[in-house]
Parts: sequence; C-alpha cells; structure tokens
Amino acid sequence: MRSKLLIGLLVLSLAANAWFLARPRSLDALSAGTPANRAQPTTATNARLPGKNPAATETEATKSAADAVAAGALWRKAATAEEWRQLAADLRAAGFPDDLVRFLIYRSATQHARERGELEKLPFWHQGYDSKFGRAAREKINREANAAVVAALGEMPRSESDPVRRAARYGNLPDAKIAQLDKIEQDYGEVYWQQRRSAETGDALDTFEGRQRIRLLEEEKERDLAGILTPEELSDYQRRGSRGSRLVINGVQDIDVSEEEFNALYTAQQNHLDSIPRTAGEAELAAALHGSAAPAEQVRAILGDGERFHAYMAKVDPVYAQTASFAKSQPALPLDRVYALYQLQSAALLALAQTGPGKPADLAATPAGRAAVARYQAQLDTLLGSDLAASYRRSPAGRLFAPRG
Repeated sequence: MRSKLLIGLLVLSLAANAWFLARPRSLDALSAGTPANRAQPTTATNARLPGKNPAATETEATKSAADAVAAGALWRKAATAEEWRQLAADLRAAGFPDDLVRFLIYRSATQHARERGELEKLPFWHQGYDSKFGRAAREKINREANAAVVAALGEMPRSESDPVRRAARYGNLPDAKIAQLDKIEQDYGEVYWQQRRSAETGDALDTFEGRQRIRLLEEEKERDLAGILTPEELSDYQRRGSRGSRLVINGVQDIDVSEEEFNALYTAQQNHLDSIPRTAGEAELAAALHGSAAPAEQVRAILGDGERFHAYMAKVDPVYAQTASFAKSQPALPLDRVYALYQLQSAALLALAQTGPGKPADLAATPAGRAAVARYQAQLDTLLGSDLAASYRRSPAGRLFAPRG
C-alpha cells in the first residue's frame, strides 16, 4: 500500500515538473519586463487578421515588447520621491491601471517603511495597536506609505477603491473632495487615538474630562468638513459616516430595516449625541455608560419590541450587550424580561458609577458601592427568580450583584 502511494506521489511530482518547464513564459513576464496580464501579439495571430501584413505585425509586436521594457515595466524597489514617481509612470506606461499602480506602490512603500522602522524591533507585547509604542510605530509607517503614494501619483491613497463601498461611503462626491476628506479623516484619526490613549486612566472615555476633550475634537473636525463641503454634501456625508451613523450602521448590519427606519434611527441617534450635557452629572454619566447609544425606548418605538430591537441594542449599547450575552445561555428567558433585566442593570450601574471614579467591579467592592447596589438586589430576585438570579450573579454582567465578604 505504501509503495503504491509513493509511486503515485512520484508521478504527480514528475507531472508538476513537466508543467513547470513547459509553462507559458507570461507567468514570468513581470520580472522579465512585461506585465503578466498583457499578452504580446504573435505574427501568426496577426496574420489572420484582415489587412495585416505578417512582416509588419511582427515588427509592431517586437516594438511593443521593447517599448514595455523600455518603459520600465520591470518591478523595482523605490525609496525617494523621484523613484516612486518614476515607478508609477513606468507602470502606467506599461498598461497597469491606476488602482493597481496605487495598490502596488502603497504595499511596497508600507513594506519598505516597516523594514526601516521601529515596529518589528519592539518587544512583542508592544507591537499591538493598543500599545502607545506600537501605535506610534504603525502611524509612522502609514504616514511614510501615504507620502510615497502622494509622491508617485500626486494624491492621497484612496481609502476605498471598491466602487460599491466607495459610493456607499462618499455618495456622488468628486475625487478631489474625497481626497480632501481622506486627509481630514486621517489627521483627526491620529489625534483622536492619541487623545483616547493618553489619559492616565487608560482610556479618555472613562473620565468626564476625557470625554469632553474628544467631543471638542469631533466638533473641530466637523468645522473642517464644513469648510470643504456644501451643507447638502455635509449632511449626506455625516449620514453615511459620522459617529452617529456608524453606531446605527453597526446596529442594523444583521437586521433588515427600511430606509425610513434607518433615517429615523439616525435622527434619534444624532439628536441624542447633540443633547448630551457638557457638564458633569447623572445625564452625562448615563450616556457614557451606554456608549452614547440613543435611548432604548426611542429605538423600541422605531423597531418594535421584537427580535430586531434586541439585536440592534446588543450591537450599539454595551449594557444591553452584557444582558444579551447572559440571555443567550438562557434561551427560555423571554425578550420582555431580557429588556427588564437591561433596565435593572442600567439603573444599578448608574448608581454604582455615581459613588466615585473607577471600574464597576472595583466600585462594587467598596462600602459605598455595596450600598448603591443593595437596593436592586431584591428586584433582581423578583425579576428572574432565585435560581436564575444566582446564575446571573455568577455571570460577567451580574458580578456587581454578587455577595461581598
């Protein structure tokens, strides 16, 4: 049995070698100076075309191949702005489409920047994006790659090359405005994450002061966007990719909604973001605990109280996501009780958060935290029953209700 298997493998190996030796030379065309997807005409094929002189077509084919090589179709590494510019010109002259040229240069420039950068020299625990060291190194690589594309093509890399996704993100905006938008988004994106991760607490969104800095940054970005877009363009752009829109799009990604329902959800979300107080207090803190998601009752009025509502809330509201995670392990728990549990969890978390700064699990262990949660313990038992309430207290979401020694 083993000998037959070895003989079979040997036959397959010989066949593969035979194909390799006889394979079309066009597979090596890119390294040889001709694009692999650009077959050269032959004298025989041209001779069969009406009005073609075999001798003339052979000369044309030879000249075409020579021109491709002379144009610099041979791939090479680049480092300076002039080298990137010449490489782009050569690839275009050889027949490569602009999107492919942009992709090749961006990927090559990224690799070049990575080889010269600090990212791979960092210890593995600092190479992730959550580390400020890894994040700084990655941002530098991205800046250098973008600079190479600008040098080569005279424009920023397109954030979205797929025509369908590009239209979904930008609508009918012209390329010039899209390039300006990409630059604004990139600049503010870098500052945003610097602000998010520069706080001593780890995440600026965990503190009122940090949330206000982020809010001011977002408002400054909106003013810059308004400087290059008409009011109608800005409204459509925000509907497709603002903070509120991203929350809604994340919420509806797995459910079927009409355009009327999407617009209603988006309006509710935007109005909620605009209404969040600029002063510290219960209302501002409650919005932060719920990830700035629009109030559940408003969403419920739009989507009803069925599966769509619960699926949407689990995507956009971190508190609802906690209770929904527990509900998955309890398939017999009806949706109306899942919603009631969410309301109870929300009230307990808010009471706990008002006892002082810190994470819920830490606050729940303090005397003030235990007193804040105590008033909800009996409600939890009544809602779920003693056995299911005990299971909830052992779950990640319900640990704030767990008894403390």
